[in-house]
Amino acid sequence: MTMLPTLSELADALTYDLPPSSGRREAWQSAVETAVSLLEPVWPQKTDDFYDADLPNTLPTVALVLYVDERAAEPGAGQAERLADRLRVVSADQYSELETFIRAGLELRGHSTEHAATDPLARLFLDLTAHRSGATHMELPGYLTLKDGPQLRWAAQDATFRIERLGSGGRAAS
Repeated sequence: MTMLPTLSELADALTYDLPPSSGRREAWQSAVETAVSLLEPVWPQKTDDFYDADLPNTLPTVALVLYVDERAAEPGAGQAERLADRLRVVSADQYSELETFIRAGLELRGHSTEHAATDPLARLFLDLTAHRSGATHMELPGYLTLKDGPQLRWAAQDATFRIERLGSGGRAAS
């Protein structure tokens, strides 16, 4: 049985040492906490020998969008819908728009991909947007399946699916 990462484990991995004086540390931590609270009701609790390898990228993708998009991060009624609208990626053009939006938002907050070696959020963004070759169950243990292309795209689709389930009162399969 493949163990799913818990939201808590994934959130702990997103604890970055950002400069406290800039307010970025608090803003990032708030984005991660909000992402956890939104995903928790629809996060899988257990799995068989198969799960989607995009799952660990869902939390950081949602957190990045909340960090850069004040409209999606605004708490209250409609937050899940606003976030799902921002994350919805059906076509390559929509993916390109999402990637451009996140990159611009990071730059507005002082994160540059040129400084990814020292900026953990820029590094996270580059990791999620790097083109990856897909892998089959024969190449990875636990029947993990990586899709071809940037993982941000697949994580955004997974996040949209999960967040939209919130509105329907759904719960992830356990």
